Amino acid sequence: MMKKWISCVLLLMLLVGCGNRYDAASEQKASMESSADSSANSAVSAGYSAVQNQAEKSAAVERKIIKEAEIRQKVTELQPAMQQVQKLVDQSGGYIESSSVVELDSSTKEAHYRLRIPQEHFVSILDVLQKIGNNTFISQRGEDLTEHYYDNEARIKNLTLQEQAVQKLLEKATKMDDILKIQQELFRIRGEIETLQGKNRYIDNLSSMATIDLTIQEVTLAEMKDKSIWNRATGGFSDSLHDVVDVTIELFVLAISILPLLIFLLPFGLIIWWVRRKRKKKDINA
Repeated sequence: MMKKWISCVLLLMLLVGCGNRYDAASEQKASMESSADSSANSAVSAGYSAVQNQAEKSAAVERKIIKEAEIRQKVTELQPAMQQVQKLVDQSGGYIESSSVVELDSSTKEAHYRLRIPQEHFVSILDVLQKIGNNTFISQRGEDLTEHYYDNEARIKNLTLQEQAVQKLLEKATKMDDILKIQQELFRIRGEIETLQGKNRYIDNLSSMATIDLTIQEVTLAEMKDKSIWNRATGGFSDSLHDVVDVTIELFVLAISILPLLIFLLPFGLIIWWVRRKRKKKDINA
């Protein structure tokens, strides 16, 4: 009798496993239809259409977007800039994940930060960080993991249903061999659930706190100033000179490349020239 129960439950688990996505989609569709019906009823009195209510509901879905940025700055004094970064992070409700100061030489130092900032302050913090000194580099990137996150949620829900079914089977088991097999299946299901939950916790953490990699380099005042007219002029002349050299090199390479062809065609050219010269002399004498 117990073996029949095990067979039935395993068959049920197989059907549930194969229909994971279909069940999740059906439940989502049923939920959306129910919400749409209630929204439509409210829209009659409020003056809005069912389509508008459904659009508002879709817009309310929490997006799981990972935001990252990298900034490089130059300052004349490193210590005040570091204090400003610390104050800025504290005010935003974020934290410094890691930091280090490297001495490049006797007069140059660099501070490296990895900042974790709440998503809602990401743009404003970037704006302030760019004003600490002379901004030399900035890049931003984002990754949308919303679909992956909710797909994990659907799988967790279906695995939980499987776990409950197997748990009921365990309560009815009497033979030790059957109990061990059912417990092994429970451990497997629980392991998958915890793995998916861990992945979603990781996504939650990354999407709620943006990451900013910040580098601040201490340089002299002369390096911070804009280039003078003379420096810009000499720089432009140098660039033009480099362009001329590059063109000359390309022409030289082209000449070397076609040299074998010229050597091959030269005898034919000389013959044609000699024949035309002879004909011209004959015409003159005639």
